[in-house]
Order: sequence, then structure tokens, then C-alpha cells
Amino acid sequence: MSEVRGALIRRYRWFIHTSPEQNIDSIRETGLRPNRDVEPSKREGVIEAYGKDVGPILCLHPLGALLCPSGAKANAEPVPIGKDDPKVVTLAVEGCDLPASLALDWSYEWARALRSLTENPNLSPEDAALLVANELGSIASLLPIAAENIRVFCLANPPADPFHWPRLVAAGNESIVRHR
Repeated sequence: MSEVRGALIRRYRWFIHTSPEQNIDSIRETGLRPNRDVEPSKREGVIEAYGKDVGPILCLHPLGALLCPSGAKANAEPVPIGKDDPKVVTLAVEGCDLPASLALDWSYEWARALRSLTENPNLSPEDAALLVANELGSIASLLPIAAENIRVFCLANPPADPFHWPRLVAAGNESIVRHR
């Protein structure tokens, strides 16, 4: 996993996570935590690849990947018919602040990821992870990310440059951009 992490952070500087706005205070307090979105046993090959004790994951979008999936909704309340989805906030983590345990995101397009890996059997694990991350736009962290390592998109920030976003622990709630 350390080689995969190294390959990812050499290719991508920033990793994006969106979360419902009601999670701002808890993320500021405890950081980003892996959640159970899809049981690993429900996805072919996950247990074999990561072991029977593999737990929940935290999904991140490598900024610059070809696709950008919508955020996971593992903790979201059901939206009543006729109501809009809740607003979300955009968070960023610099690659050097990512935890050591990174994996492919089995909660999103797993069959497509497996197909891509099968079609490219001669790739190293690092190159295979880069290929899938770039094609599908999502990776998974198996460990939490500390609050002090998280930046948040705020008013007047350049949207494509998280380096200029404030750290979540220092940002005022009134300045944080909410969007759908």
C-alpha cells in the first residue's frame, strides 16, 4: 500500500472529499473518518485483495482525474420526495497528508475497476492503481485524516487551487461555500 500511496501523491497533489454541510463541526473536531458505504463482501475480489478484516473506507477524488464522482452518502438522512438534496462542502487534503493505507474504491464502479485491472495484467500494482484512480476518479483511505490536515473551500478562494483554501480548523462557518 505504501507504493500505491507514493504513486498517487507523485501524480496528484490534492485529494477532494465532499460532505453534507451538517458534518462540518464533527469533521472539524475529529477529522475525516472512514464509513461503511458498501460492505466489502458485496464486491467481488475485495476480501481477497485486502483481507477479511478490511473495514470501512473514506472516499477521495484525486484532483485532476478524468471523472469526479458525487460524494458518498453513507451517513446522509433520506431526502423526502420533493425536497432538494442537502448542501455539501468541499474539503481537500494534500497528498503528503494522506494516511499510509490507501486502496482502490470498491464502493464505486468496482466492476469497471476490476475490468480495467484484468485488461492490463502486466501493470505493477502502483501503475494499476494510478490507471483506475485516473479513469474513475476515486480512491479509498482505510484510515482517518486528522482535522488539522483538511482544507475547506471558502468564499473568494480559487476553486481549483486548494493550496489557497484555509484549514478547516481555522475557517469560520459563515465563509465556507455550500453547494449541491
